[in-house]
Amino acid sequence: MYLQKAPNGVYQTRICVPKPLRQFGYPFDIKVSLSTKERPEAIARNYISS
Repeated sequence: MYLQKAPNGVYQTRICVPKPLRQFGYPFDIKVSLSTKERPEAIARNYISS
């Protein structure tokens, strides 16, 4: 999982999909908003979601 900041300033987590699943049409990665612009809060939410 990766923590990244979207252009609008909200943090999101990026989950890479395993290669075998991509062969069945799944996307390369899935991005989920953490609904916060504060980095410490985003880190905590990212830790909980993993």
